[in-house]
Amino acid sequence: MNCLRIGLVVLGCFVLNACNATKTVIDQPTPTINSGLTQQQAQARQARISDVSYQYQLDITDPQQLRGHAQLSFSLTDNREPIKIDLATAQVSQFTLNGRPLYPNYDNQVFTLPARLLNSGRNQITLHYQRPYSSEPDGLYRLQDPIDGQDYLFSFLKPSSAKKLFPLFDQLDIRATFSLQVTAPSSWQVISTTAAVEVVEEQQARRWQFAQTETISPYQFSLHAGPFHFWQQQGQPSLGLYVRQSQMQQVEPQQFFSRTQASIEKLAQRLGVDYPFGQYNQVLVPVSIPFATESSATNLVNERDFWQQQQQQSQQPILSDLTRQWFGNLVAIKWWDQQWLNESMALYISQQLTDDAHQSAVPQHTFDKQQAYNEDLLVSSHALQPSAINPNSPLQHVDAITQQKGLSSLKQLNHLIGDRAFYQGIQDFLTQYRFQSTPSESFLDTLAKAAKTDLTPWYQQWVLSSGLNTLKAEFQCNNNRISRFVLHQSGLDSPQDNFKSQTVKIGLFTKGRNALHRNSTVVVTYDGATTDVKRLVGSRCPDLVYPNYQDWGYVNVELDNKSLQTALFEIGKLQDDQLRSMLWQGLWNSVLQGQLSLQQYFGAIFVNLPSETEPQVLAQVLNQLKQAKVYLEQVQPLHQRYARQALNGVEQMSLRLAMQNSANTTLRDLWFEQYIHFATSLSAQHHLAKLLNGKEGFERLQLPQQQRWGILIHLSRYDYPNINRLLNQESQRDNSDSGANYLLAAKASQRQSQQKRRWLNKVMQQTAPTTPTQFAQLATVMQHLYPSEQKALSQATAEERLAQLEQLDSHRDEKFMALYSQYLLPMSCSYNGKQRLQNTLTQQAQLSTVSQRGLKLAIQAEQQCISISERMLKHGT
Repeated sequence: MNCLRIGLVVLGCFVLNACNATKTVIDQPTPTINSGLTQQQAQARQARISDVSYQYQLDITDPQQLRGHAQLSFSLTDNREPIKIDLATAQVSQFTLNGRPLYPNYDNQVFTLPARLLNSGRNQITLHYQRPYSSEPDGLYRLQDPIDGQDYLFSFLKPSSAKKLFPLFDQLDIRATFSLQVTAPSSWQVISTTAAVEVVEEQQARRWQFAQTETISPYQFSLHAGPFHFWQQQGQPSLGLYVRQSQMQQVEPQQFFSRTQASIEKLAQRLGVDYPFGQYNQVLVPVSIPFATESSATNLVNERDFWQQQQQQSQQPILSDLTRQWFGNLVAIKWWDQQWLNESMALYISQQLTDDAHQSAVPQHTFDKQQAYNEDLLVSSHALQPSAINPNSPLQHVDAITQQKGLSSLKQLNHLIGDRAFYQGIQDFLTQYRFQSTPSESFLDTLAKAAKTDLTPWYQQWVLSSGLNTLKAEFQCNNNRISRFVLHQSGLDSPQDNFKSQTVKIGLFTKGRNALHRNSTVVVTYDGATTDVKRLVGSRCPDLVYPNYQDWGYVNVELDNKSLQTALFEIGKLQDDQLRSMLWQGLWNSVLQGQLSLQQYFGAIFVNLPSETEPQVLAQVLNQLKQAKVYLEQVQPLHQRYARQALNGVEQMSLRLAMQNSANTTLRDLWFEQYIHFATSLSAQHHLAKLLNGKEGFERLQLPQQQRWGILIHLSRYDYPNINRLLNQESQRDNSDSGANYLLAAKASQRQSQQKRRWLNKVMQQTAPTTPTQFAQLATVMQHLYPSEQKALSQATAEERLAQLEQLDSHRDEKFMALYSQYLLPMSCSYNGKQRLQNTLTQQAQLSTVSQRGLKLAIQAEQQCISISERMLKHGT
């Protein structure tokens, strides 16, 4: 829910994980991608062009810019209209079309070739060009290692940034063969889509010749170069691992090779198609990667993610990345609105294989799917396959809906047609459309043929429609036996048009002395507004019914009254970890939807949570509690007395359970982190300060540097005495880049009105940040400027922030406005505040799509907070 938008503001030490880069990691903001090509324009160009091949000779020995010679060959169906070739911000020294020198019409983005010089049939273009390297991860990005000063090149060509590397038709449905020759410094390694077939030593340089590719989309091509340390393992396919020289000691190559080879074999067996390329190279990059970079046979991985995978020995990220070599590279989508298929298939197959190998207490999908539920209940909800794509941000819609709801939809489809037909359809799809671009409908068609059923209704319900429906069980009992059992489905805006059909498993439970016992389960396919479940008639009357047992369906579950009361008081007695997780999430969703009061929710917390011993479930509920804290602080002063009681209760419970679990470090750390977050009393804050300076101990507890900063950020927010002295001491103790980010967050979060004003002025000034470091600092300030407990300070500048929104929007880019909308649109939890936001949306008509979306989400968040407050009043404080 939009609670996440306001909850992030107060999660100081967690939010700063994104900034927790040591000097070896160079995080950059996500680049703004400008495609500028609508689907209609792309279709028109693709309809005329075929049989495309590119030959490139690149020289990357100059540290400032690349020099290139390109030859483009293609066939045209007709020469009645001009044709456009994409190349961004380049200097062209020579250009010929079909052997004739030409001074083309060039607007720094595209060449427009006149129709009179084109052939109906085969055409050839040659040109010499040079262009600077990109200063952010977009195109061919040049990065200097701050440790040893060595330079590296990384290509980021998705969705439409190949034109920042070389001239071509830069759209995913114009596939071509690529031939590449690269001249690079003699000490460098060069990695591309295919293997090098020849490396020739030249004077202070080496010339690399790569094999011609299969027909691939532009974004599938890759070029990475630099003085990498690398490891290789020969085989089918050959494996390569490349890392900066300064980071080589942190890599365990044999672990990577063994896990990757095992993953390739598992995927080939599950999908029924061999790995489609002769090599698989993984290149570690020290920047945040904005989206999956599934270039053929090569994968970019953020270094920190790779270190974490090594430590946790996590298999799923490897499987997910590799699945994209089949879905995305072997077979590519036709246009960006179909990206859901690649994203969700990568998650679904990798999670299936991971769950098969390691049965966890709660499948990861159960947790991840909640992100999709959150997104699907927002005003910004969209279909898996959106009806319209912004040509300047074609992947803007790739989010939890595209990924997690897509995963859930595939899971539901698997249940609908069965394993045999599902995987036979996948094999047929990958075989039939090998090295082609095809729409997602082709995937459904092959599955429908394998299952011998019509999947059009499923496609309409799950791929082309948006929103999250609710499922509720209603039952009656006579003589302790069920006499009637009905499932009710309700939609959001237009339920009659939005009903879905899916298969779920219903679980029935009864109370025991020390446990809730499962009596029976039944599999049901429901459809329409009501579905009678006659098979349950005569079964023992349950105390708890859960109509999505084992999480088969993608649906919001509303408990019936009897089951709700059972859950509130007995959830801790359930032995099923997954069901406990889903019930806890259901209770919190009921709070967000105004069906359950915060008092009832906190009552369930105090009764049941102390007995929770499954770390996954405990972490989930503690995160919900952090969001609940935001609402407790927003509904003040109306509910001030109850809020203080609840906050103190969680503070004391967290410390007590952290101490009680001293022998279980996982549970202890979870509870101690919660204690830091809920330390709102002065005595608790004194205790944290004593732990920092070593004047008080905590059995077996060591405070890592990140947690020390988390404590200090929390103390800063609550205006702890002598906080500046503590911050200065800590900054001397930790003078790293990450320490500087933490210090900035602590300073911005301090409860001082004049200081807030100075920080806000820095954010609002018209000069945009010019470097990634400046932008990262600005983002840190925005994230921590107005924590939820500083509601009065936020309201003091609320009118000004809204009044200047349109002016800011006209001068700043999408990245800035997305952050501004997330963190600096005011919340007051009142109808006046909601109307203030609505007036801004109505009156400032020239706002960008990003800012309009932010305002709509803020309005929805205000209404959600109002509903929570009103529900608390009905319950009584």
